[in-house]
Formats: sequence, C-alpha cells, structure tokens
Amino acid sequence: MLPYFSKRKATELRGRVVELTRQVVHGALGAAETDFVRGISSTVPLTVMCELLGVLDEDQGHVVGMCDRAFLGDTPEERAEAHQQLLPYLFAIGLRRQGDPRDDLISSPVTHEVDGRRLPLDEALLNLDNILVGGVQTVRHTSSTAMLALTRHPDAWEAMREDGYDPELGVEELLRWTSVGLHVLRTARTDTELAGRRVRAGERVVVWTPAANRDETEFEEPDRLRLDRTPNRHLALGWGPHYCIGAPLARVELAALFGVLSEAAERVEVLRPPVPNRSLINFGLDSLDVRLHPRAGRG
Repeated sequence: MLPYFSKRKATELRGRVVELTRQVVHGALGAAETDFVRGISSTVPLTVMCELLGVLDEDQGHVVGMCDRAFLGDTPEERAEAHQQLLPYLFAIGLRRQGDPRDDLISSPVTHEVDGRRLPLDEALLNLDNILVGGVQTVRHTSSTAMLALTRHPDAWEAMREDGYDPELGVEELLRWTSVGLHVLRTARTDTELAGRRVRAGERVVVWTPAANRDETEFEEPDRLRLDRTPNRHLALGWGPHYCIGAPLARVELAALFGVLSEAAERVEVLRPPVPNRSLINFGLDSLDVRLHPRAGRG
C-alpha cells in the first residue's frame, strides 16, 4: 500500500486535488452559510480516497454518503450502522479484486502474499477501513480547526495571501498548531530517562501531542501562529516507525485547500460558535458554520 501514499504519488495527485478543491470552494462562495466541516473539509479527502480505492464512478456518491455518515453521523448508532454498510461493500470489491486485480488501493492488500500466502481478506479490508478513517479524519479535523484558528488570527490569514508565502511551511505550522491527534501510548523497550524522570523497560508512556507541539524548549513563541516557522519539528503526524502513512497526501490536500481558499475568499466569517467533537482520540469539530466572502471580482 505504501506506493499509494508516497510523495511521488501525492505529487501526481496534486492537480486532481486542486481541481476538486476549487469545485468545492467555489461552490460555497457567496452562499448564505456553509458548514465548513461537512461541506468543505470532508469532501475532497473522501473523493480522493474513493478514487484511490478504485470505487466505480457510479458508486462514488453512495460510498461518500456511507463514509459521511460513518464519520459525521449525529449519533454513535448512526456511525456504527454506516460502518456496517461500508465494510460489506469493501468486502465485495475485495473479492472481485482477488480474481481481477487492478491498479488501485484495494487490489494491493487483497493480493499481497507473505511467505507464499495471501493475507486473510478480513484483515486486509479492516486495514483498508482504518486507512480510510485516517485518510479522511486527519485532513477533516486539521483543516476545520485550522480554518477556525485563521479566523481568530487575521494576521496569519493575511500572511497566507501575501507574495512570498510558502505553502509547505504554512501547512506544517497549521499541523503543529492544531495537533488533532491528542495522544499516543507507547511501551518503553529499555530503561531510560526523560526530563529527569526515570522510565523502566515495560512501563507505559503517554505522549500528549498538543503539549509536545507547544514545548517552549523546542519552539520559539510556541503559542504564536507563525506560518513561516522554521525549523518546525512537530509531532502532529507521529514520528519514526509510527509516522503517518498518509502524510504526503494529507499535506497536498491541506496545501490545496488553503491555497484555493486564500485566493478565492476575502475573508471567512464564523456565523455561530463551532461545535467540538466528543472524542478522547482526536481533537476536531463536528460543525463550523461559516460564510465565505468572495474576493473582489468573484462570486
């Protein structure tokens, strides 16, 4: 599956991502209101993941609807029901791809062999479901909370629209600032010492990502949103062997979204208080009602 999330593949997809992003953003320009979470930040990653998975064009609307309910359903029961619909759909495609593999993300794991044996289909598809969740959730949470931050830091929004703005640096700072993955639990493999605290092999250690990304010994002015920050060794996408597999694609999608937004919109007005999600795993928003005010000559 790695080739589908490589930097090379993400670069190949950039044009398609920008095209989709323009369609979504321009469709919302001038509307009385738009839920940024459901109407903008979820749409592009869902569509891109469908295309990577090899979902048929005629099925994409159905699959996007299932994913939308699975990730954004109003109740746990609605989300669970949507996942129960999504998994059989993936299972059916996986069965077909085992006999007729193609150049898509589903064919790769369902035909992969280890010591001459294929992975069990249920294991391959559960991994795909996990990748689908990660591929959509990370971008959705990061982009919506980043948009809220930019409305609260107008100097950063203006910096994004100036000549000389570096979108790669900007995306890294938005990832650091939002830090949507709240924590990870790790087990120490050897005795060590962290910040004067003795940690013994076998003990559990929790990394609180937002705290790490505000570490004043690592980041100058950590509580300031600086889109030109460099270096920026944040942990928003993990580190080492646990680094996010979809990081290159997430960066392309985030850069496209805020690039198109800053070109098309004069400002983004928050219409009512955002609704935070209720999760112990990810920090994000369930809704962010906004109005995109077009730049002069648009809309």
